[in-house]
This record gives sequence, structure tokens and C-alpha cells, in this order.
Amino acid sequence: MPPIVTGSIITSIGLHLCFISYGQITTSPFDTYMSVATAGSIMLISVYAPTNAMRRISLLLGTIIGYGIHAICGSKNIGPSINYSGIVSSPWFRAPEINYQIEFDSQSIGMVLPILVVFLAENLGHMKAIQSIITTGPPMLKYIGRAYLGDALGCLIASVGGTIPFTTYAENIGVLSVTQVFSPLVILFAAIFAVLLGFFAKFSAIVKSIPSGVLGGVTLVLYSLIVITGIRIWVVNKIDFNDTRNVFIGGVPVILATVMQTPLVLGNFQLDGIGVATFLSIILYQLLRGFDEWKQCFSDIRRSFRN
Repeated sequence: MPPIVTGSIITSIGLHLCFISYGQITTSPFDTYMSVATAGSIMLISVYAPTNAMRRISLLLGTIIGYGIHAICGSKNIGPSINYSGIVSSPWFRAPEINYQIEFDSQSIGMVLPILVVFLAENLGHMKAIQSIITTGPPMLKYIGRAYLGDALGCLIASVGGTIPFTTYAENIGVLSVTQVFSPLVILFAAIFAVLLGFFAKFSAIVKSIPSGVLGGVTLVLYSLIVITGIRIWVVNKIDFNDTRNVFIGGVPVILATVMQTPLVLGNFQLDGIGVATFLSIILYQLLRGFDEWKQCFSDIRRSFRN
């Protein structure tokens, strides 16, 4: 995909997800204060921490600070207390429940297949976004086939295990941007560690106990970084917004993704704001080629038939 389309998709993802942060931040006035404290802590640590190691874990440190402030305020009756009942009642270790009942439904398969186009475009956009952050190393698009294969295998394993398929999460782009850690080996160990943590029921309960306001502050920072990553793609590739075509491709999908919080329903088929923005970016890029490009396109088609 060209940079104007990729930037539009990534920016749309970030802005669409920002409404999740907004909902968490505005749950109550106290949650708003906690969001400000958490997001402020993350940003201050990222800029003023004395060591690079502290800057790279600013998200974790900011979350801990926000959680601690919320716990102290709750104990002093300044705000609502954190519910620790789940942490106390959960066992230390618990194996995840796996449902092996596999069923093939042609109607469900037909509904999911069109969504693959969105996932493919979204995954490619993620790869280009990461490439815009990384300044050294081989081109990321060289490994796009591996990324698609990894997604496919992950969805297959998840489906066999009885859960829903999944896709790459744009939040991780924000994490990479903050930590500046891009080593595949480090990410592999982090993934293994995350899987092992899934067997610790206490840890899952602690994560679930994180208040809405604290989560809102963390996600606000992450989603903002995703938006900036999309804009950076436009800037790095010097997109000319004096060109009306680029204005429409970069503007209309982004606005729709921002305001569209209810899925578009077409029969049994649903698309959220990200999906609509992805489809629309690709379609607009093809439709708004201009006379010269369409002539060249038809010329290439005729030449291919003659050969």
C-alpha cells in the first residue's frame, strides 16, 4: 500500500481507539484525576527519568504510580477503594480452560472471509508503522510474509483451543515507540513470559483490579503514539496535501473512524470504524487515480493481454 493509505489506516486506528480511553477517563470525576496522574507520570518519566532503563519502562512505572495513588486515596476515603476480593479469592496457579469442540459453519466462514481483507491491510499498516519508528536494520516489509503466517498460525491455534481468532494489536506499536526496544529475541522472551503469566491466577486478578481511571491514562498515551505514528508516515514520505486526492484519502477515512463508534451492519456482516476506514482508504486510492493514471492503467492491461 502507498504511504498515504498506510498513514490513513494507522491514524484511523489510533483515533478510533481513543474513544475507549475517553470512556475510561470519564467514568467519574475521580477517574479523570487518576487518568491525569497516570498519564502525567508516564510522560514525566519518559522525559525526565535519569536513566534510559527507567524511560523504557515508563508505561509500567506510570501504571504502578497510578495504581498506588488510587489505593492510597481509597484507603483515606478520598475516592473509591480498589476491589481486592478477586485477588484474595483467586488461587496462585490455574490452568486455562480449553474447549476442543470444533464446528464448521459455512455461513460463519462466509461472514469472516471479507474481514480478512481488513486484517491484511491492518497488519501491513502495522508493519509500515513499525518501520517508520525503527531507523536501523533491514526493511520490515521484507518479512511481511512471516507476519501474515504468524497471524494465521495464531488464529488457527486459538480456534482449535476454543477461543476467538485474533489479530495484531496496535497498542504494541505504542509500546515499541516508548521502550525503543525492537529486538525480536526480546519480544520472543516477553511473549513466552506473558504466556507463563497466564497460568498465574493471582497476576490475572491484579491486572483485572486496575481501576478504570488508571487504564484510561495508560491507553491515552498508547493510542496517542499510534496516531502520531500514522502522521509520521505521511511526514517521512513527504505526502503532498496540496493534492486533492491525498486530502480525501487522508481525511475522510480518518474522520469516519474517529466518529464511528457503532459498527456498520450490512445483513449478517459488521464492520467497525477501523474496518470501514481501511476499506475506504483502499477504495478511494483506486477510484481517485485521475485521468492520467487510469490511462496508464488501461494501457498496461492492454499490453499484458497482447503479450
